[in-house]
Amino acid sequence: ELSNLNRNYSDVKNRLTDAESQIDKKALEELEKIGELEDIDELLKKAEEVKLKTDEVRATTENYESTLEEYLEKMDEWESDKEHYEELLRIQEEEQKFFELIGKTKKHLETAKEALVAKYTDPIMSAFKEYYSFISGNATDTLHMDSNIRVTYEEKGLQRDVETLSVGYKDLMGVCLRFALADAMYENEKPMIICDDPFTNLDDEKMESAKKLLEKIAQKYQVIYLTCSKTR
Repeated sequence: ELSNLNRNYSDVKNRLTDAESQIDKKALEELEKIGELEDIDELLKKAEEVKLKTDEVRATTENYESTLEEYLEKMDEWESDKEHYEELLRIQEEEQKFFELIGKTKKHLETAKEALVAKYTDPIMSAFKEYYSFISGNATDTLHMDSNIRVTYEEKGLQRDVETLSVGYKDLMGVCLRFALADAMYENEKPMIICDDPFTNLDDEKMESAKKLLEKIAQKYQVIYLTCSKTR
């Protein structure tokens, strides 16, 4: 019996040793550190706090996602604006070249105009003074003409525009200037001159001179005078 008991004892001891060797001692130590379980109400409170924080994080995440979508839309708009801006730059570059070309063209045209006017100014002024003096009987020493064929007259040491004159004198100068332009522009072939009653504002004395001027002009041009007045 003792022998059997010793064998049983040895067998149980071996199995106990084997069992002890398989136990995770570190896990047991960790379990020992945990100690007693927390109160259930405390755990529920902590769980609620975790839920609130989770909701806050979820709301923040949704806000970030919404902001990100807005930024993506703005980025698309920015890309579109960038393309439009680059297209405008290209157009501006082309327009700038065109503007520079127009500027050069304008400069050359002004130079050509000045040369042309310089060529015709003296003959135009000479003919203008002749016709004006013929109708008005006034001296022409105070009359001047600039490069734009604009007639001015001198008074009290200053050059004044003909717009300051009476209506009759303005009409008179306008007609004389047009006759002078015709003389300067058409040296060979003579055009037809159509007068749409330009002497309506002349007094009787100057009207007689104007009729004589038309007779003189008619020696060089075919003149058609339109009027509804018996006096003209």
